[in-house]
Order: sequence, then structure tokens, then C-alpha cells
Amino acid sequence: MKAPNARDGWKSVVRVAHSGERDWPLAFIGRSLGGWVSSGRSLLSIVIGLAIWEGMAFLFPKDVSTPVSVWLVFLQDVSNGVLLTNAAYSVGRVLVGFTAGLGLAVPVAFALRSSRWVRGIVDPWLQFARMIPAIAVIPLVIVFFGIGELSKVSVIFSAVFFVAVITCYQGIRMIDAVQVNAARVLGASGVSLFVKVILPAALPSILTAARLGIATGWTVVVAAELIAASHGLGFMITQAADYFDLPTIYLGIIVIGVFGLVFDRVIVTIEKRAVAWADIAGDDGGTVAWEDVKERVA
Repeated sequence: MKAPNARDGWKSVVRVAHSGERDWPLAFIGRSLGGWVSSGRSLLSIVIGLAIWEGMAFLFPKDVSTPVSVWLVFLQDVSNGVLLTNAAYSVGRVLVGFTAGLGLAVPVAFALRSSRWVRGIVDPWLQFARMIPAIAVIPLVIVFFGIGELSKVSVIFSAVFFVAVITCYQGIRMIDAVQVNAARVLGASGVSLFVKVILPAALPSILTAARLGIATGWTVVVAAELIAASHGLGFMITQAADYFDLPTIYLGIIVIGVFGLVFDRVIVTIEKRAVAWADIAGDDGGTVAWEDVKERVA
């Protein structure tokens, strides 16, 4: 966390002082310390988690590896390049499957929203297919696509697509009709209406679908890498399981979790910047929303 300099500190004081809050000095102190307190809580949470992990390893030494043993395996696998190679393969597969799945899910969701005819035909099959776990289709994927990279990416793609399309559609169908009609009154239509009103209104649900999709991608990557893989974190975990190499198994699980968390934080950061306008109703209700529509259509 970047330490605030004196100039930034005085700006914060003035901003809080002019905010109209009572007891603003206390409010300023509380806000200034809030970030540090949050970081301290996160650090404390990690320490407690490691302590619980160490305790479980002490109580069940045959089943739980110690944090130190996992750390030593991490250093070894980083130094010999094994971990970096496996991580690179898994990241590539997840990114390709995620991008393709989300890229197809968004237009399909808009098509479902725009046409009852399309929705009546496609929706039952979507609801049916999304109930099938990714690991169940692996034999069919091998039959259709073989044992190459395409088969592994296809498993991730299918899992991401069904999660993302349902999430996008549910968000798109909740777009406020008042804003759409207001934009039409102001002269927007066709592409202009879609780009300036409908797409921005759907962006929060699209980014939510992206968060769920990337989590799903990392969830099924182990199943995808069961298909005759020679590299990847899922391959590393299953190979270690064959030799009962517990530290490597725990390391693979932790690395998958860390990558998933990093990707999720990236999407959250994009979301905060891209849809900062989402909470536009404010205390004035429809007035702010109307102004927002005029700004977008203009």
C-alpha cells in the first residue's frame, strides 16, 4: 500500500471536512486507517490459516503435508522450471477456453433476450446441457477432438460458456426498460441505442459472468488435463497422486487457487473502472438516471 504524502493527506482532510459530516476529524482518521486495518486483517487471516494447516499436519501427518514441506517443493519446482512450465500450459488453456466461452456467451445471451422465438428453441437445450458436469463429457470430447490441445480447451470452453450465458442473460433481461424508452425518445435507435444504452447497462452482468466464468475455468482445468496431458497443473496433481506425493498435490491445489484469485481480482479491478456509473439512481431516483441516458445518447 502506498503511503500517503503530506499533500495528499491535506487534500483528504479538506475533502472530508467539506463533506458535511459531523465529527469529521474522527471520520478522516477512520478512513485513513481503514485500508491499513483491512490489510492487517488479511495478514492475520493468512497467519491463522497457516497455523490451522500446521496443526492439521501435526494431528494427521500421513494425510496432510506441512506448509514448510510444500514451500520446499515450491522452491524446487520453480528452480527446475517444472512448476512454471505446468502453470504456463494451464494458464494458456484456461485463457483460451474462457475467452471463447465468454465471447460466444455474450451474443447468445443478447439473442435470447431479443427474440422469444430464439429463446423458445435454444433455452431448453441450454438448461439441459448446463446440468451435465464437464468431466462426464470427456469420453465424447476425446471421440470428437482426439487427445490434443483442442479437446482440453473444449472442456473448459463448454463449462465457461454455460455459466456465462445464463448469467449474462439474467442480467440483460433485467435492463431497465425506462432507460431504453427514454433513449428512444431522445432519438437513439438501432446501433446507437445498443452501443450507448443497452450494452453499458448490460456490462455489469457481463463482467459478473466473466468472474464466474474464470472461476469455472480454473475449476475444470484439472478435469480437462485428465485427457492424455503431459503438462499442466492438473497433470502435475494427478501424477503426484499416483506416487502419493502429498506436498506436490497441495502445491498444485494452492497454485490453481492463487491463479484463480489473481484473475478474479483483475476482473474486479476492470469492473470498478468500467461500471463505476452503475449506481446512478442516487437519492434523486429517476432524475439521475434520465440525465445519464441523455449523456450516453448525446
